[in-house]
Amino acid sequence: DRTILVLAGASFDLFIEGEPAAALRAGGSPHAFSGDRAARCAVVGPSRDFNVMTRRGRVTHAVTREAGEGARAIERARGVGWVIYVVDGEASAGEVRAGAGECLVIEPGPEDREPIRLRAAGARVVVRLQGA
Repeated sequence: DRTILVLAGASFDLFIEGEPAAALRAGGSPHAFSGDRAARCAVVGPSRDFNVMTRRGRVTHAVTREAGEGARAIERARGVGWVIYVVDGEASAGEVRAGAGECLVIEPGPEDREPIRLRAAGARVVVRLQGA
């Protein structure tokens, strides 16, 4: 399974076999689709995008875009991992910090644990990974 979103630059239209065309634009919502279907795109110009691909039946994922300054709890449930990609600005989880173009990775644990406090300023992509 796959999710893609445009971070910056020109837009593109994505054509997935059996689905209506999807217009992907900078600042727009993530677009999830089946990675095993034929795909093509019409590119307007250079862009920077973010992709997540997971093996169906083994791992599922959810991708969200967040912006602004704030803090929130990151769930620490059994088999749940996180990747926070910092588009611009910075983010921290506990003592670990990341700047623009870097990721914070919170690996899944064998048991439920206390949530981790994510503090961030700027744009980021938050990926929740769940083992099947």
